[in-house]
Amino acid sequence: MKVNRNISIFTYTERAGKIRISERAQDHLKSEELSSPAAPEPQDKVTITIIHTNDMHGKYRPTSSGMGGMPYVATVVKEIRKRYPDAILVDVGDTVYNPPYSKKHHFQPMVQIMNAMNYQIEAIGNHEFQYGVPTLVKEFVKQVKFPVLNSNLLFKETGELPEGVQPYLIMDIKGVKVAFIGVSTTRLATSANPHVGRDVIKIPIREALAKYVPEVKRKGADVVIVLAHEGVNKLKEILSSIPEIAKDIDVVMAGHDHTLTEKPRKVTIKEKEAMALVKYAMKPYKAKVIKLRVKASSKTHTVYIVEAGSHTKYVGFSQLTIDKNTKELVKFTMKPIPVKSKEIKPDPEIQRIIENYESVHGLVDDPEEA
Repeated sequence: MKVNRNISIFTYTERAGKIRISERAQDHLKSEELSSPAAPEPQDKVTITIIHTNDMHGKYRPTSSGMGGMPYVATVVKEIRKRYPDAILVDVGDTVYNPPYSKKHHFQPMVQIMNAMNYQIEAIGNHEFQYGVPTLVKEFVKQVKFPVLNSNLLFKETGELPEGVQPYLIMDIKGVKVAFIGVSTTRLATSANPHVGRDVIKIPIREALAKYVPEVKRKGADVVIVLAHEGVNKLKEILSSIPEIAKDIDVVMAGHDHTLTEKPRKVTIKEKEAMALVKYAMKPYKAKVIKLRVKASSKTHTVYIVEAGSHTKYVGFSQLTIDKNTKELVKFTMKPIPVKSKEIKPDPEIQRIIENYESVHGLVDDPEEA
């Protein structure tokens, strides 16, 4: 489903996928959260399920040790969707960049695979800018069938977000308005690729959040999820530095540092008398000062941070429990699901996409890597 740059509020329902999975693999997928069928929701609560990936880095094939590979990620995703058909599938950046293969293939065949898997949101990372903003727009943003989010990396030629990229998306999920805001590390270049980001204006993450978190709240968002292609520890530092903003953020799904969170990391925000001055100096962040006041209170707010490793070795499975009356997050859980390619069957459609592409364009991956 393609969404235009104007932020829309809509309800999305995904039809359950069907695929056979080996009994041995099912043992790895079975848990209280992944029991089949899903336990009925309490009448006064709503459960929102999010499947999340990050830093896939073009790992189309599993490693020789038997981990990862996009056909096997698709199998795990379908198994989760079979039990939770309304689950939302998101990615938190660095879908590609697997040298030397990526230099030839860029975003293909990842675009075909993600479209076939019915991804619903992508928050771009630093390696989406690997080949420059025009290539990002032409070969990825305009080719995928889902919204692409980022709010803090602007195209130097225009001073605005790259064409087709939007800062956030608000979805109505089971009667709860959930806002997804995309941000990325400003450390775009690497030692091996110092050119990455030369055509980008980089806005600090804290400034982007200070602009867009209040905006989505004004538009009626009950729950705020930040899809942040930034490391877990750096995000904890950022959130702690802006308590006036962080108090309205519920969950952060991270990337970039390839961390695997076995359980959510937490940032506790104490709501107290505070004043924040936030300056915006670059388009579209018009120069102005915003004053924010928080009433004195002993109440605390918890922001949960999760990340699902890297190179398709894990799929993140997160659930938010929302109180129907207050629309507040009352419980959050996350479980990383290992993608053990020696124990599960590959999804035939995704396998076929890779084989067909390779038959024309050559190898796209090295199983010995990562």
